[in-house]
Amino acid sequence: MPQDRSDHENGPRRKKRKHDVKESPLSPIKTHDTNGSGFRGEAEKANAHSTNGQKRAAVPAYTHRPLDPESTLPDLPPVHDEKLLSAVFTHRGVLDAEGSLCFDRCYDRYEFLGDAYLEVIATRIIFDLFPNLPSGRLSEIREDLINNTTLGGYAVAYGFEQKALVPKPAVAQIKNSHKVNADLFEAYVAAIILSSPGDGFATAETWLGRLWATRLAKFEDDSTASANAKQDLAKKIGGKEVTIAYVQERRPEPISKSRTAYFMRVELTGWGWHGQRLGSGTGTSKAMAGSRAALAALDNVPLIDEIAVVKQLFDAETKRKREQEQSKEHG
Repeated sequence: MPQDRSDHENGPRRKKRKHDVKESPLSPIKTHDTNGSGFRGEAEKANAHSTNGQKRAAVPAYTHRPLDPESTLPDLPPVHDEKLLSAVFTHRGVLDAEGSLCFDRCYDRYEFLGDAYLEVIATRIIFDLFPNLPSGRLSEIREDLINNTTLGGYAVAYGFEQKALVPKPAVAQIKNSHKVNADLFEAYVAAIILSSPGDGFATAETWLGRLWATRLAKFEDDSTASANAKQDLAKKIGGKEVTIAYVQERRPEPISKSRTAYFMRVELTGWGWHGQRLGSGTGTSKAMAGSRAALAALDNVPLIDEIAVVKQLFDAETKRKREQEQSKEHG
């Protein structure tokens, strides 16, 4: 995905004012970023701004980017603030052991903020990429992107657990925890944005879009194949006083701690059929299972075509009678 964003996306330029906060000139992480300057783009020219001394991150309008899965991890954007960078990799337990207050010296608060940023960014990306999917399915895709297992895996891939400062008695337990690694990742996202108020959000969003591209690609088939299945089925065999019902075929089954499989079937009552099973489908929501049942029904060609012929004959006869009545009225 392209990294560059045009100036107008970050709002109009304005004159520097006395209360503006200067962007930190501190160097970026060198271990995973071979070209840190590429992530800053127009940010070098932008002025940070503040309210009562607190930096605010600009949230630009979303820019559509096509999926572009990469075989390697995209470069890690830098954090332009050494204190933030230190806090991102410091577990609260270390400071508790020292008897000092945590607040801005550990990742506790930053992972809270980063979690919110990740949800917003994931929502913006999938809302744009999948315009035909219902909200329930979009929520499932978002959960796939931001759950602890996914984010923890990214943290390990970028070597975050090697940088983490954790209490000595629990080093192995903490560093092998999906939750802790996910917290480190969330905190880092927040630090990217906070340390570069001008374009930090845009930088994080571009990077995450590239990072998630491979995972998002697997959902494209669902988006195009099942989005209109129910409407297509209704158009082909639906009619007045005809019922196309989606019913639960059996009890839902858990497939993970946060995911459940639902089983739905679609039935027809009308055109001479009563409770006729047309197709079945499985999905991680009732809506998705229903859409897949509709797809299965459309693939049940002999039966669906037979029903469609009956509908066509009925529609033709109805039209003929209506035209006869209109002819009599005008005769």
